[in-house]
Amino acid sequence: MNCSTFRTHWVNYTDLSPESAGLPRQCMLPEKPVLSIQMLEDRYALENHLLDAVNHGDAELSMQALQSFRGVTIPGRKGHTKTTIVRFRAVALNTLLRKEAERAEVHAFYLDTLYNDYLLAAGEITTEQQEQALVVEMLQQYCDRVARYSTAGYSVVIRNIIHYINLHLKEDLTLSTLAARFNLSRSYLSDRLHREVHSNLTDYVTLTRIQFAANLLRYHYYTIIQAAQEVGIQDVLYFTLLFKRTIGETLSHYAR
Repeated sequence: MNCSTFRTHWVNYTDLSPESAGLPRQCMLPEKPVLSIQMLEDRYALENHLLDAVNHGDAELSMQALQSFRGVTIPGRKGHTKTTIVRFRAVALNTLLRKEAERAEVHAFYLDTLYNDYLLAAGEITTEQQEQALVVEMLQQYCDRVARYSTAGYSVVIRNIIHYINLHLKEDLTLSTLAARFNLSRSYLSDRLHREVHSNLTDYVTLTRIQFAANLLRYHYYTIIQAAQEVGIQDVLYFTLLFKRTIGETLSHYAR
C-alpha cells in the first residue's frame, strides 16, 4: 500500500503506528486528525462551485451550493473555542466573497461598506446557527451586488464608459460629452450602448444614478437630500418621483 491509495474520513494517528496500519512511515502525520485527500478535493470543489455562483450573481445557485456543504467536516484547531472557529470561518468567507465580486468586475464602492459590516457581524456571532444565518445573508447580498453592478462581459469601450459614469454622476452626462471625452462619434457610442447595455444613455444614466443613490441610503447612511445631490439631482421632489418610478419602491424602504 502507498500513500496515494490510503483514504479515510478521519484517522487519529496518535492511536496508530505505521506497522499496525500497514502504511509506509512517511504516510503518517502526527498527533491530530486530518482529512483524507478525497475529502479535501471534494471540499475545494464545493467551494469553487459556490464562488462560481457568486461570480455570476446567481443567488439561487449559491444557495444550492451551500446546501451541498451540509455534512462537510472542516477540522478545528487545538486550543480554539467553537466561538473562535465560527467567527474565523465567517471572516474567511466574507473575504472570499468580496474578492469573487471584485473578479466579477464590481466596483469597490459597492463592496467596501458591505464587507466591513460583515466583518463586524462576524465578530459578534457565537453559535453555528448564527454563522449559518450570516452566511446565507452574505451570499444573497454579494450575489445581488454582482447581478446589479458587474461590468464583466462588456467591451473595453463600454466598460470604460460605465466606470466613468459611476465616478462622475454629479456631472452632465450626455451622449455628446461622453463621446467627446472618449474620442468617439455619437452614433458609434449610441450603437454600442444599445448593443451591450440594451438601453439608451439617458435611461442608463438615470438607472445608475438611482441605484447608486439607493446604495448610499441603505449602506452608507446618507440622507435623502445628500443622496440626491451626490448623484447630481438637486430637486428632491423630482428625485423622489424618479426613485419610485425606477426602483418600484418608495424612499421610505431605503432611507434610515
